[in-house]
Amino acid sequence: MSSPEGEKRKIGAPVNQGLMQAGFFLLVLLSLLSPFMILSDLPGMGESSPIRQISYLVVFILLLVAVRPDADLSRLQPVQWPILAALAWCWLSLVWAIDKGSAIRHLILTTIVLWSIFLCVAHLKLDQLLLLVRAALLLLVALNYLVLLVDPGFAIHSTNDMIELRLAGDWRGMMMHKNYAGALMAMAVLFFTFHARGMWPALRIGAIAAAGFFLLHSTSKTSVGMVVTAILVGLLMRHYRFRYRPLMVCLLTSLGIGVVVLNFIYHNPLKQQWSKPDMFTGRTLIWDMMVRYWQDHPWLGSGFGSFWNIGDNSPVYKYGKGWVTTIGTGHNGYLDLLVQTGIIGAVLVIGACMVWPLVRLLLGKSNSGERAALLTAVMVFCIGHNFTESSIFDRDAIINMFLMLTVALILKGEGQPSRRVSGFSFHRSVAAT
Repeated sequence: MSSPEGEKRKIGAPVNQGLMQAGFFLLVLLSLLSPFMILSDLPGMGESSPIRQISYLVVFILLLVAVRPDADLSRLQPVQWPILAALAWCWLSLVWAIDKGSAIRHLILTTIVLWSIFLCVAHLKLDQLLLLVRAALLLLVALNYLVLLVDPGFAIHSTNDMIELRLAGDWRGMMMHKNYAGALMAMAVLFFTFHARGMWPALRIGAIAAAGFFLLHSTSKTSVGMVVTAILVGLLMRHYRFRYRPLMVCLLTSLGIGVVVLNFIYHNPLKQQWSKPDMFTGRTLIWDMMVRYWQDHPWLGSGFGSFWNIGDNSPVYKYGKGWVTTIGTGHNGYLDLLVQTGIIGAVLVIGACMVWPLVRLLLGKSNSGERAALLTAVMVFCIGHNFTESSIFDRDAIINMFLMLTVALILKGEGQPSRRVSGFSFHRSVAAT
């Protein structure tokens, strides 16, 4: 039998800070490496990569050990109810999913990544989280430059890529595709631009310059256009506190998204061949196919994770034709939600992960300029990015990971009391040096 003193110590057992920080760093690193793990032809890699799945499971277990649920079970539930409602609907869609096996795999990884992020945000301070995110981003920026120097034939899209010849000359580094490289570099620019005043100026400016230079050479139109918009919005949030600031943020965001979309559509305005893959990179035909499917299945959709890459049962073979049947993404996160989860799921996910957090952030009176600038900039980038790429609620996609991190930070609020912690602190050790 345990003594009363022992029970008291157990109840008050603190979260292990060192394990929590290690788990969060690994989580961010795995997400940043996800394109390589998915698209690489190395052994153990691929869409169903066992290395990828086991790695996330190990990180999740590490985080569960760090929070000490034996001392306080409430620590296991850091996710707010609107997010839970959206996630629950996705799980419910298993009932009617076209491919239940694919749906289950997508849902398990999506849930693990989401839950892990919210656990970390609940038990770590903002400066700790930002330090670890920037460390992971800086490491990946350096690795991409290293691959570019060592193997430029791999790091730069070439004319040997028979599927996407138009990408020849675009930088991709080790990210397998220039759009993934662009998203990574854009996030690095934002995280080193905002809420980083205490950093060494040389490191901060160098990181922004390196990431920005790589981003420009990736020629990722969405990332380039949205990072400019996000920086402008962030500066607005940092320096101005006038009454109509929320309206100005919304207008500036809409303008940025509009410019990005028009840049795709009118890349060559004299060549109105809308059915060709090189016109708006074929998105008009992809979206037309998705809209027609959604019109036939408006309320429930195909089931979460049960539309693309599921074999002969995929709706793309019935609603699409030609090259459209060979792709694996809708290039629009909102349409992807519509076709997979129906209008109900799309409203739940978009409302919980974008509308609600952004409203709280814009209308919150206690948000400091630097914190609000960073979170708003990242949120705006993620919202705009999903108009031409798909990432929202999509497992460990880079932009989805940053979106969930931003949402968790917004919902946690500013100046929340910190929880008791124990163990080695990576952040304190760095600060001490």
